[in-house]
Amino acid sequence: MTGPARATADAFVPVPGGRIFTRSLGAGPTLIAVHGGPDFDHEYFRPELDTVASGVHLVYYDQRGRGRSFQAVVPQVTVAYEVADLDAVRSAARADRAIVLGHSWGALVALEYAFAHPDRVSSLVLMNPAPIDAAGVEALQAAFGGRRTADEIAAMRALQQDPAYQAGDAALDSAYYRIHFASMVRPDQLDAVVRRLRRSFTPAAVVAARAIESSLYDQTWDLPGYDLAERLTGIDVPTLVIAGADDVIPLSVPRDIARAMPHADLAVLEGCGHFPYLDRPDEIRALVGRLAGRDTGGDGSHDH
Repeated sequence: MTGPARATADAFVPVPGGRIFTRSLGAGPTLIAVHGGPDFDHEYFRPELDTVASGVHLVYYDQRGRGRSFQAVVPQVTVAYEVADLDAVRSAARADRAIVLGHSWGALVALEYAFAHPDRVSSLVLMNPAPIDAAGVEALQAAFGGRRTADEIAAMRALQQDPAYQAGDAALDSAYYRIHFASMVRPDQLDAVVRRLRRSFTPAAVVAARAIESSLYDQTWDLPGYDLAERLTGIDVPTLVIAGADDVIPLSVPRDIARAMPHADLAVLEGCGHFPYLDRPDEIRALVGRLAGRDTGGDGSHDH
C-alpha cells in the first residue's frame, strides 16, 4: 500500500548557468533523492517512493538539463556541476546535513557528493547502485549481454539509427526503453516504468538528456582506469546499500561497495529488480526510516 497522496511543494533553485527543479514533501530529517539515468528525471520515483516522506522531509530534484530543469539549450554538465547542484538543493532545503539517496546512476552522484562534502551528509542510501569502477562496468555489460537476445540488440540499434528517434520522438524512445528495461522489472510493471521516464520531457529535452548522458559517461565509465571504489573507505557515515536480487546489475557491485565502506549495511531484496520501491514500497520505507531514525534531526531536519 502506498498510502494517501501527500501535499507537495515545487520550486526552482537557481544555480550558475541554469536552474534546478525541486519537489518536496513530508517533515523530519531532510532526505534528497538523486535519480538515475543519467538521462531521466525524478518522475520515475513517484508515487511509490513518496511513502518514505512519512518520516523525512523528502526532496526530489531534476538534475541539470533534465526534466523540468531543461531550459531550451543543452547545458554543459560535469560531475563537479552535479555535486554543486546537489549542494544547492541541500542549501535550499535549509538542511545543514542531509540523508542522500542515490538510485542507480544517482548513487555515483551521491558518492561524489559524500567525497566532496562529508560534513553535509548525515547518511547515505545507495539503491541498486550502478558500477563505480571499470570491473563493475564490464560485469554489467556482460550481464546485459546475457539477458538480451540477438533480435532485441538489433532492434535497439535500429531504433538508435532512426532519424525520428535521434530527434527525440516519444514513441520510439519508449520502444527503446521497453527493450532496455524488459529484463529489469516485472512484465506487469514495464509499461508504467517506461511511461514515467519521459513524463516531463519534450523531444528537445530528450535530445539534450542523451547528450548529457554521453558527456557524463565520457567523464566516468569511459575513462581508462575509472575507479571510485578506492575512495569508499573514506566515507565515514552510516550507509544503507539496497539491491534487488533480480536486478541486471550483478550483486557483486552493491556487495563490494558495502564491504568497502566502514559503516555500510547491505539489504538484498528477493523478488525485486532495478526499482525495488515498486515491488516493496513498505519495506523500502521501513529500511530508510530506520536509517533516518539514527539521524538526530538537529541540523538536518525541516518542517514542511
